Amino acid sequence: AILFFLGGCADDLSSGTTVSETGAGFTIVDEDVTIDATDEKLWVYFNLSDQKIVEPVDPENDSTWDIGLKRYTVKLNGGVSGVGEVEAAELMNEDYSLLQTAPADGYMTDEADGDGDGVDEYALGTWYDYDYMTHVLTPADKVYVLRSVDGTYVKLQFQDYVR
Repeated sequence: AILFFLGGCADDLSSGTTVSETGAGFTIVDEDVTIDATDEKLWVYFNLSDQKIVEPVDPENDSTWDIGLKRYTVKLNGGVSGVGEVEAAELMNEDYSLLQTAPADGYMTDEADGDGDGVDEYALGTWYDYDYMTHVLTPADKVYVLRSVDGTYVKLQFQDYVR
């Protein structure tokens, strides 16, 4: 199971959040979300705005999901993984609780396999640190800002991984 903190925001003033030169202000939607993505073959798809697991029939051509999880792999509904145009900015050593503004640039999305290993290059592919001695994954000290399918910005930080 993967546990992450999740906070969302809208990028317009009608929702009561603030917009600055560098992006949208955040309002907390939920403090934590746990998703059981332990199946080795099945993806679990999650809608960030509704904070619900969804079951798209054709995920690559469906805009009801924002992120997909399968064990330790996380993909976005954008780039080679889907039509939703979801993008993520990776922020190193950022304090999740202090982050109030989405960055204006630095966003990336899933890309086709670029290193010949047969696996696509997922934008959130480095969310964890791997200990080669113990073979244990632990969340890296990173905060991500995602622009979701519906255009809202969500901050996300992985907190735990249980295999």
